[in-house]
Amino acid sequence: MEKSKNLKLLGAVLLIAGTAIGGGMLALPLDTGSVGFVPSLMFMLLAWSFMLVTGLFYVEATLSFEEGIHIMSISRRLLGRSGKIFATIIFLFINYASILAYISGGGSLIQVLLQHSIGFELSKPLAIFLFTAAFGTMIAFGTLFIEKVNGILFFALLISYLALIVMGITHVNFAYLLQKNWLFAPMTLPLMLTIYSYQAIIPSLAPYLDHDPKMLKKAIYFGMIISLLFFVVWEFVILGIVPYEGAYGLKAALKSGRGATEFLFHHLQGMRLFPYLANFFAFFAIITSFFGISLATYDFFADGFKVAKKGIRKVFLLLLVLIPPLFFSVKYTNLFELALELSGSFGDAMISGIIPALWVYSARYVHKLDQPYKVSGGKWTIGYVIAFSLLVLVVQIIKLNIG
Repeated sequence: MEKSKNLKLLGAVLLIAGTAIGGGMLALPLDTGSVGFVPSLMFMLLAWSFMLVTGLFYVEATLSFEEGIHIMSISRRLLGRSGKIFATIIFLFINYASILAYISGGGSLIQVLLQHSIGFELSKPLAIFLFTAAFGTMIAFGTLFIEKVNGILFFALLISYLALIVMGITHVNFAYLLQKNWLFAPMTLPLMLTIYSYQAIIPSLAPYLDHDPKMLKKAIYFGMIISLLFFVVWEFVILGIVPYEGAYGLKAALKSGRGATEFLFHHLQGMRLFPYLANFFAFFAIITSFFGISLATYDFFADGFKVAKKGIRKVFLLLLVLIPPLFFSVKYTNLFELALELSGSFGDAMISGIIPALWVYSARYVHKLDQPYKVSGGKWTIGYVIAFSLLVLVVQIIKLNIG
C-alpha cells in the first residue's frame, strides 16, 4: 500500500514538473539575456515562491468541495455566476493558447527530426496533425495512463537535458555570467510566471492522490523544486556560453525568432550530437507540458458540462480540447512563440494568481467553509498574491508600451 502511494506521488511530482518544464524554458534565456544571470536568478526565485503559494491555494480551494470538481464549478460556488464566466474565459484563453503553442512547436520538431534523421520532408500541417493524433488522443485514457507515459517521457527529457548540460558546462565563460542589468530585471517577471505554470492540473491530481492534502503538498513542493533546478542550471549554461551581443548572441536570436539552442550550437562547434540532443530535449519538454495542460482542459470540460468520462463522451471531450487549437495551428503554422506569449503574462497573473486568491478569500471569510486544508498566513498571504499579480500585470503593460 505504501509503495503504491509513493508511486502515485512520484507520478504526480513528474506531472507537475513536466507541465512546468515546457516551451517557456526554451524562451527563458532569450528573455533574460539582457538582464544577466544573477538578476534573472533572483527574480526566478521570487516567481517560484509566488507560484508555489498559488498552487497551494488551488489545493485549498479544490479540497473544499467534492471529488471531480474543477475550475468552472469552484468559481461558480465561490465567486458566483460572473466569477464563473470570467474564470472560464481566462482559463480557456490560456489553455487553448498553450495547447496551440505545443502542437505547433511539436509539429515543427517532428519535421526537423524526420528530416535530419532519415531525410524525409513532411509538411508543417501534416506534422502538426500527426503530433496531435499521436499524443492528444492519449488524454482520453485518463490521469493514471498519462502519469505512466509522462514518467517515461520525463526520464527521456532528463537524459537529454543532462547530456546537453554535460556537453556545455565546460564551455561556460564566467565573464558572461557576471554581466548584470538590474533596471530591466523586473521585465522578466511575466515570463517567469509562464515557466512555472502548472496550477490548472491540481484539480485533476486531487482525485488521483485520493484528496490527500499532504500528498498534494508534497507533489507541489517536489515538482516545483525539480523545475527550479532545471531552470537554474539551464540559465547558467546558456547565459554562460552564448553572449548577449554579436551575430550569434541572444539578442540576435530574440530578434530573429530563433531558439537559444540553435545559437548555442554555434558556440559548441564540433559536437555533432548536440543538435539532435537539443531537438529531442525540446520535443520531450513540449510533450510533457502538453500532457499537463491538455489533461487539465479535458477535466475542465468534463466538470463544466457535467459529462462522465466514459464511452463516446470521451470523444466529445477530446474534440473540445483538441479541435480549436488544431484548426488555428494548421491554418497559421508559425504561432509557437506568439501563442506562448499570449498564454503567459496577463493570463497567468489572473488564473494562477488573482482568481485562486479570490477563491480562498471567499471560501474562508464569505462562505466560511469547513476546509480540510488551509494555506498559512491568513489575509496577508492572500494580499501578497493579489499584489504580486497586479505588479506582473503592470510590468506586462509597460513591456507592451516600450516594446
